[in-house]
Amino acid sequence: MRIDEVSLALREVVSFKGTPYILTGVMMRKNKNNEIHYEAELQDVKANRCLVIVALSSVERKI
Repeated sequence: MRIDEVSLALREVVSFKGTPYILTGVMMRKNKNNEIHYEAELQDVKANRCLVIVALSSVERKI
């Protein structure tokens, strides 16, 4: 997923490694080399209290 798709996918079901999650947020981080990257906060659809933080680029938007 690209950062420009996030506003359309927030609180919607997305896919990470073939498993459905709800996209609950996105974080912007800067590494030691001053490179910016984005991470997605995903909530498991079956286990409400389970949150997973992954690279935004590894998340697929379900259409």
